[in-house]
Amino acid sequence: MPLGYIFWDIDGNGIECSPNVVQLFGLKSSQEVFDNWDRLSPSIQPTGYPSKNYFEDIIARADIDERIVFEWQHQTIDGVPIPIEVTCFRRSLNGNDFFIVYLHDLRDLKQARREWDVDVEHARITSILRSCPICFAILSEDRLTFVTPFMGNFLGVGVGDTFSSLIADPEMAEWLRTEASESDIVSWVPVTIRTRLGATKEMLAYILCFDEFGAEKIVWLVDITQSRRLEHELQVSKELAEATTRAKGEFLANMSHEIRTPMNAIIGLTHLALQTSLTKQQTEYIEAVHQSAHFLLRIINDILDFSKIEAGRMIMEYREFSIGAVLSDVTATISVPIRDKKLEFQVEVDEKLPLTVMGDSIRLHQIILNLLTNAIKFTTTGSVRLNIEVVEIDELSVVLRFTVTDTGIGMTPIQMQGLFQPFAQACVSTTRQFGGTGLGLTIAKKLVEAMHGEISCQSEHGKGTTFTFTARFGVPLEEEIVADDGTTEVRTDALLVGDCQHEQATMQHYIELLRAKTYRIGVEPAEFKEILDSGKITAVDFIVFDFSDLRKDFIPIYTMLCEAHVEPMPVCVVTEHPELESVLDELGIRDSTHTIQKPVSAADLFNVVSITTAHKKELRRGKKASGRLILSADGSAVDIPDSIRGAKILLAEDNKINQMVATELLKLEGFSATVAENGRVALDLLQEQKFDLILMDLQMPVMDGFEATRAIRADARFNNIPILAMTASAMSRDRELCLEAGMDDHVAKPIEPQVLYRALVKWLRK
Repeated sequence: MPLGYIFWDIDGNGIECSPNVVQLFGLKSSQEVFDNWDRLSPSIQPTGYPSKNYFEDIIARADIDERIVFEWQHQTIDGVPIPIEVTCFRRSLNGNDFFIVYLHDLRDLKQARREWDVDVEHARITSILRSCPICFAILSEDRLTFVTPFMGNFLGVGVGDTFSSLIADPEMAEWLRTEASESDIVSWVPVTIRTRLGATKEMLAYILCFDEFGAEKIVWLVDITQSRRLEHELQVSKELAEATTRAKGEFLANMSHEIRTPMNAIIGLTHLALQTSLTKQQTEYIEAVHQSAHFLLRIINDILDFSKIEAGRMIMEYREFSIGAVLSDVTATISVPIRDKKLEFQVEVDEKLPLTVMGDSIRLHQIILNLLTNAIKFTTTGSVRLNIEVVEIDELSVVLRFTVTDTGIGMTPIQMQGLFQPFAQACVSTTRQFGGTGLGLTIAKKLVEAMHGEISCQSEHGKGTTFTFTARFGVPLEEEIVADDGTTEVRTDALLVGDCQHEQATMQHYIELLRAKTYRIGVEPAEFKEILDSGKITAVDFIVFDFSDLRKDFIPIYTMLCEAHVEPMPVCVVTEHPELESVLDELGIRDSTHTIQKPVSAADLFNVVSITTAHKKELRRGKKASGRLILSADGSAVDIPDSIRGAKILLAEDNKINQMVATELLKLEGFSATVAENGRVALDLLQEQKFDLILMDLQMPVMDGFEATRAIRADARFNNIPILAMTASAMSRDRELCLEAGMDDHVAKPIEPQVLYRALVKWLRK
């Protein structure tokens, strides 16, 4: 038989094997085969199975007359591997079971398969090379010894041509030749190829040295002409887009500057006009112009904010601030429209709210103010409510939920689909009736997302709207707010005196929202005298007097306060009353007390807290508080100490109207102003006179504000003079450029009096 065979009994003992089996294993007899059987297979088969266990499993599965075929790895007695195809039968003869095993040597067959596979692989590789759309060649020295058909057709070259003659740049050709001779791989070098057909191709060259090829080298050339063209087009498009963005930014900056300059005149002059004696009708006209100018300014700011957000240039600050202070500023701003529309304004703050948080207070103020302004705008009767809740808090951060609810006109589901989209409002009639650009909610949404929060809206037509947004803030390590001047925030205590219990309870609630302590007493002089005698009055920062009978109750109690000579004197606030003006004139205290209207709003009381805090900060610094507080249009207060009044200020400004506005605002509060029409004149005046502070415009003839500031800072004599940019260039980059040039601060035009005065107080005090 051409196959080797072995007979085994059922117990695995060898009975007989054919001579070719003996020869297969390199032995001399059948007995040697059986004696060395364990050595004729490796311990582990190529499949990973142990040989002994695998063979026993196969034999155990063999039934009578069943054929089992499998491949097995045998080896000669010397360890030479032999691939075998094993065919196993189990037979029964005369009542005795035994196994017949045929062994088929597969070495010749596998060799034939390998040779066939090599031929097939060779044919496959050849086919790939001939059809590959990549240039492939073999070089000997610099000459092509093999070229694929694609390369021949694409570049017009053939065997015998030189490779270096294809490269357009001789220096690159020499560099490639040197690199290929010194290293085994030259990896994807960009080269310009000049084809034999006269065309120019941009390609990547890869040169590889194989030891099997001897001195020959393999070259791949990949065409990137189209990619380079697309890359160039993309680069041109990118540069065009960047140029467009720059042009847009420059246009917005110029537009902002050009609009703000006349706006400065309108807002500044109307503010100054309102400080003069006017008839009632004149006052109404000028107030309307003043408010319209502020409305237009808000639209300009919205457009600039939107453009910064779209360009990805909105930068969020991260500093410590008080939510209560933000609340105070917001409610002071909305107090006028709330009162004009006779709406009820309610504020609720979670008791778990931290005293201070870390984040961007200006942007939070912007979001809340936008939502509250919208709520007031679209509400004719009823109320507007602001609720602040702590959603989650840990040692590092706090998530707050802000909810603004109104009882206004509401929206339909279709109208709500356009919310948070730029320049979108509920409908055309809404824009006509209520005005606006439709940018506020878009900006609010982007700012909320920048604070790692979400904003949503629920509304029902005719039944009001609720906006809800969340924001994550950091938790400061210490619960003290550090101001710009290095001092910590001052807490405020209040005393409520009066006989209107419900009104007092409401006022106490609002004041305590700002973490201020509040004491309440009635109208009996004995109760107030007890406060005076116990010394508790020295801890009180402001007193709110609220009486039904002003003459009967207020005059004796205020007289007791004056006779007690309390130092420092608390800020005194009196609620609205028909006899208020005559009583204040009778006591001679019209200019030293503050009046708030009834019903008392949260905004009014928050404003009082702000005023009092400013007083207390001055006192804590060991300075006497001034006798006058400047109240802005939005109700916020600026305390100007007497110590800085009379300061000499140099105003560098070329526009005549802006000169008039700025000098009048300065003179109004006792500052001495000297005008320089450009930077060169400002430098000359500095050589002749002594100034305490410089207000510097940026765009001026002869010498602009940047050049003038750098010249001033170059002279050591003027290092301590604060320089404040006062300019219509109000973009964030403008502020950065001012600081880089050596200026200390930036006041944007149109000039808001309280902003200017705050800046003056801050830098003159320093």
